[in-house]
Amino acid sequence: MTTPAALSFAGLSALTAVIFIIWHTWHYDKWRCLLFTKDDWFRAMMCHILVWSIILFFTYAWLSVHVAYTEYWVYIPQIDKTIVSPWQLWSQRNQDIWRGALYIMSVGWGLLQGVHLEEFLYWGYLMRSIQTPGGPKTSWLRSG
Repeated sequence: MTTPAALSFAGLSALTAVIFIIWHTWHYDKWRCLLFTKDDWFRAMMCHILVWSIILFFTYAWLSVHVAYTEYWVYIPQIDKTIVSPWQLWSQRNQDIWRGALYIMSVGWGLLQGVHLEEFLYWGYLMRSIQTPGGPKTSWLRSG
């Protein structure tokens, strides 16, 4: 685990991302990009994946901040020192919160990788369509 201050910065960064995505989707098309329609289902799905990945990162960051500020330091009277607390000394509740936060972050990371994979495949399609004489024959959603 990193320091509580660094985790707080990550939490504030995630909060900024959540505020920005809410503001941006409203100013882009008043949240219509999040509605599933017959023609725009893929765009709506990708928007939902992106929004949920940001929300999951936000949740992970603030759960980590809670655990870090609750359990980060421990005083050892035998050596008269304050040290960073190993996770084995944390309360069972905070161990469970931390473990859950890691699962949440893993799901958020996986969703974000789905967005990156979609971008990678789209750019690959564009590069191939530029090299195809006469342009692409199908839309990129129906392409191989």
